[in-house]
Amino acid sequence: MGMDVCGGRPKEKVGEYLRCSGMEWGPLWTYCSTVAPEIAGKVEHGYTSDGDGLGGSDAEALAARLRECLESGHTAQWEVMLASRIGGEAFDVGLVREFVRFLEACGGFAIF
Repeated sequence: MGMDVCGGRPKEKVGEYLRCSGMEWGPLWTYCSTVAPEIAGKVEHGYTSDGDGLGGSDAEALAARLRECLESGHTAQWEVMLASRIGGEAFDVGLVREFVRFLEACGGFAIF
């Protein structure tokens, strides 16, 4: 099962659509909820494909927070920490970068 994250009012092509496998989306959304709980917490059904999501300004705020985490090295440390766990979850810094680009251009999103 995968998650289709669809842009609400995309400003450019990269903001139209983001596809994640279920194995990728869970750890990505957990990371978002950890580093930006005040924003990600607005999504009641972040782990299901019920069409929940964020509006444009919240998507931009989440992008800004994730970009700060990427630039500070926090995201890379998170990846190493998860990889070191026995049976650790799949988490990829590259996917976080891709999600940031999507968030900056999506104009809000819904998860399907």
